Amino acid sequence: MTPADATARHVAFRLTYAQTTPRRAVPRAQSPTLIESDYARILVGWVAQWRASLEPLVQSLPDLLAGARRHRMDDTEQGRRLRAALERGRYAIARHAQIADGVAERTGRLVANHQKQEFAKQTRAALGVDVPTLDRSVPTLVGHFAHANAQRIQSLGENALAEVGRIVGDGFTNDRTADEIAADIHERFNVAESYARRLAHDQITKLDAQVARARHEELGIVTFRWFAYGDARPSHLVKRDRIFPYRGSRAPGFFPGEEYGCRCKAIPVFDEIRMKAGIGRGRQRIV
Repeated sequence: MTPADATARHVAFRLTYAQTTPRRAVPRAQSPTLIESDYARILVGWVAQWRASLEPLVQSLPDLLAGARRHRMDDTEQGRRLRAALERGRYAIARHAQIADGVAERTGRLVANHQKQEFAKQTRAALGVDVPTLDRSVPTLVGHFAHANAQRIQSLGENALAEVGRIVGDGFTNDRTADEIAADIHERFNVAESYARRLAHDQITKLDAQVARARHEELGIVTFRWFAYGDARPSHLVKRDRIFPYRGSRAPGFFPGEEYGCRCKAIPVFDEIRMKAGIGRGRQRIV
């Protein structure tokens, strides 16, 4: 028995013996924007703490530079203070790296639960009944999300810290002022904060899309309608409102939500399940 057959049998049984809801157009699943906002707030907050851990270094730059320029940086008290300041930043980054996996995993579970609720709205709209999912592959997707995000967060902090060391070293070598060096350090953390926000959006959008596809395929939904906003990139706009299979030669080279910055959605097409369940085969309309 195929997944579509099993789903259709469940639907037919429920339509006969259980309470049903009126069938209607399949709605577009809403994105987990609040979850993304909370996750971005956490990541940006960590970057702010990394910045704060290096604030004593910024405040002591005039003294560090004045002493270091009279001697070799590595052989002076100023050099030791610089290394100690960078070590405080390294400790702050390591502390967050230890909890990043857990934070990302909790966030991933929230995304999966949100998508489950949205998918339930779609199945009720298309079929008139609730259809449970076993979610066999969802924990693996969430685990991969957590592990990859923890690595990206640690890399973000380590790269920012390495850049601070380079900025201070170049400032010493090129006789730059303490204010110029401090401005560059703050700008580097501004960039890190922007990256943290983009990371939250990109990773949560991808996980949401991956979980949706996993649930579609589990129920035997083999095709989807491509939804794209009007401001989507041209290569996505040309796919808008077209129906694609998830597998096979006609499957697209990439799927909604997979590419960086993509906000497209895969609207599940229930035609095969509806036909197998004996409730007709109607074209779907995106709302």
